[in-house]
Amino acid sequence: MKVKEIFKKYGEERFRSLEQECANWIENSRGKHFNILCGGFYKVNNINKLGVVVLLDASFDWIYNRLLTAPNSKSKLKKSTSIF
Repeated sequence: MKVKEIFKKYGEERFRSLEQECANWIENSRGKHFNILCGGFYKVNNINKLGVVVLLDASFDWIYNRLLTAPNSKSKLKKSTSIF
């Protein structure tokens, strides 16, 4: 289910609850993980226990231009988007 569908059907409170469940799972998982998270995930109450948090700060235009010029991006993204 897409994020906006969860918000529409169940509301933000339920969505944040699901985020917290995910954070709890990450915290309790064994082994090393590299987790890519976005949006409001920083609001979970145990973010400091999930490992190293890295802020990737890039504008939409920078990301878009990078996707247009990266040699391997077109083939990888062709399956999931109509940008190419």
